[in-house]
Amino acid sequence: MNSAKIVHLPTGLVRTAQTRSRENSLALAMQSIHADLDRLAEGAARSAENSVRQRQVGTGERSDRRRTWAFQRDCVEDFRSGKRMRCGDALKGFLDRLW
Repeated sequence: MNSAKIVHLPTGLVRTAQTRSRENSLALAMQSIHADLDRLAEGAARSAENSVRQRQVGTGERSDRRRTWAFQRDCVEDFRSGKRMRCGDALKGFLDRLW
């Protein structure tokens, strides 16, 4: 039995494989390294995407509020600009008045 050990220096991944021939062992270890590197790259991309999504969505805390719609009082309040308007006008598309 011939074994092969491959080390990916940038990430420190180490993979070994053991088959009857050294060439097959190297190929198998290299396939394993490629699969792991693909998984790492996919995880990094997913993590970056999730962080962007989290920044856009926010935490859902009360401090994250941007705008409050109070239909009982017929009032829409934008907390960034501090302006208010009637719900009916906002629903008609005049939201630019809040900015």
